[in-house]
Amino acid sequence: MPTEAQPTPGLPFRPSARLETEDAPLRPGGLATLAGAVLLTAGASAGIALAVAPHGFLQSIDDAWAASTAGEHGGLRNLVAVMIEGGFGGPAGVIAWVALAGWLAAVKRPWSALCAVSACIASNILLLPAKAILDRPRPDEPLTLVSGASFPSGHACSAAALAVLVGVLVLRRRGRRLWWVAGGSATALDMWSATWLHANWLSDVVAGACLGAGAALLLWRAFAGLLLREVGTEG
Repeated sequence: MPTEAQPTPGLPFRPSARLETEDAPLRPGGLATLAGAVLLTAGASAGIALAVAPHGFLQSIDDAWAASTAGEHGGLRNLVAVMIEGGFGGPAGVIAWVALAGWLAAVKRPWSALCAVSACIASNILLLPAKAILDRPRPDEPLTLVSGASFPSGHACSAAALAVLVGVLVLRRRGRRLWWVAGGSATALDMWSATWLHANWLSDVVAGACLGAGAALLLWRAFAGLLLREVGTEG
C-alpha cells in the first residue's frame, strides 16, 4: 500500500508573511502619541521659558551658540547655508509639501494626502500664535532676508514635519531606516543654516523642529484607522 508522505520536521515556511512584514507601511501605535506629546511639550516649554525669563538660561545658551558662529562668513559653508535657507524657506519648501500630498493622492491614498495637508496646516497654526505672543527679536545683523518674530523657526518646523511624514506615509521598512538618517540630517542642516546666517537663535530652531515633528506624529496617530484601511492592512 502506498504510504502518505510525512511532513519534514521543523518550523513551517511562510514566505508571504515575511514579504508582507517587510513591505508593510509603518503602523501608528501608542508610541507615536507619546513621542508626539513629548516633542510638543518640549517645544512649548522652550517658549514658556523664554516668555518668563527672556534673558535666562536659554538665552545664555543661544548667545554662546551665536558667538561660535560669529566672525567672517564666506566660502563653501556660507554658500551651502544660503542655498539651504533660501531654498527650503522659499519655493522649494512649498513644492515639497505639494509634491508629497500630490503623490499620495495620485497613488489613490487620499487619507494619507489629507494627513499630510493637515500636518502642514497644523504646524503653521502652532507657529503663528507663538510668534505673535512671544515676539522674540532675531539675532543682530542676520545674513539672509528675514521677517517677523524669531521664535519658533518656521523652516525647522516644516522640515521636521515633512521628514516624519515621508518616513511614516511613503517609505517601507527597507527604505525607512535610511530615510531617518537622511531626513534627520536634512532637518539638522536646515537648523544649522538658520543659526549660521543669524536668522534664528538655537532655541528657535530646536523648538520649531520639536513642534513640527510632534504635530506630524500626533496627526499620523489620529488618522491611524483611516490610513490602515486605505492600504488594506487593518485587522
